[in-house]
Amino acid sequence: MGSISFKSINKKYEDKFHAVKDFNLEVADGEFVVFVGPSGCGKSTTLRMLAGLEEITEGEIWIEDRKVNNVEPKNRDISMVFQNYALYPHMNAYDNMAFSLKLRKTSKKEIDQKVMEAANILGITELLKKKPKAMSGGQRQRIALGRSIVRNPAVFLMDEPLSNLDAKLRVQMRSELTKLHKNLNATVVYVTHDQTEAMTMASRIVVLNAGEIQQVGTPRDIYENPNNRFVAEFIGSPAMNIARVTLEGNTIVWEDFRIEIPAGRLGKIKDYNKDEILIGIRPEDMHDEPVFSENTTNNKIKLKVEAVELLGSETIIFGDIKGQEIKVKLDSRFEYETGDVIELAMDQNKISFFDIDTEEAL
Repeated sequence: MGSISFKSINKKYEDKFHAVKDFNLEVADGEFVVFVGPSGCGKSTTLRMLAGLEEITEGEIWIEDRKVNNVEPKNRDISMVFQNYALYPHMNAYDNMAFSLKLRKTSKKEIDQKVMEAANILGITELLKKKPKAMSGGQRQRIALGRSIVRNPAVFLMDEPLSNLDAKLRVQMRSELTKLHKNLNATVVYVTHDQTEAMTMASRIVVLNAGEIQQVGTPRDIYENPNNRFVAEFIGSPAMNIARVTLEGNTIVWEDFRIEIPAGRLGKIKDYNKDEILIGIRPEDMHDEPVFSENTTNNKIKLKVEAVELLGSETIIFGDIKGQEIKVKLDSRFEYETGDVIELAMDQNKISFFDIDTEEAL
């Protein structure tokens, strides 16, 4: 069993850099939790503190009912998968997977049983006699995963394990890791800067920025209800459009456009007493066909096309409204070219609102 508790964790370095700030999180047994954020946000540092590879400046980390602040990494009942595989080049796959068990003086029969079970789960039995230099990146990563599985740890820790793989192989490995998690019913804490990995794999996402938790939630909740502007723009591809607009009662005034706020959405901003507000709208929630919400009709803007990206079934349109870049995701059956002016209908029920000063969601 592998529940984890982070209690007011802080990490400060000798140069007074505060890498992780008051980190509090409960991870339930069997969860797949992903730490995501830009480079330098503290996600890998937090994972390394959990693994025992970094000292904790303040706070406590518990694995199940045991405080592990001063417990050696090898005694924490965790297993770590790194982005560089960390395989022994002179050993074949079997010996790499069996190495930690041999150190524990595990019997040869049990070692063979566990290695073969892990190899069958990962589909790598034909690789067991090969050395790492004779394998592809994806095969090496499977061997590294197998090495973790044979230990049967309480917690799997993964630090950007797919970052060295090509795009096609990353997609395949994401699917395999998700299946593996379900088969093992294991607790996984996974670090990535790739929000697509976070959205597709996590049972819960922890979004970090500058050492602080910005939001914790399911992928859907974080995508549809971001806590602040940072989360709104970081999660989603292309990023959410953010615009500074004027608020007049139940109407958004955006340059030359007036957009009605549906009655059901007014509750979020009825106590807002500032003239200006930030709105957010995702590229896929702007359409070149009529979209109406709760009988409102004022939801149109016009956009001059500045660039077009064709992505097979979808087209990304880049435009500009008085200095604010706007991105729109449309069906590729409509063809647009640079210089075209298109009329777009916004789905008012999908608009997010943020305080003009704090940038926190309303």
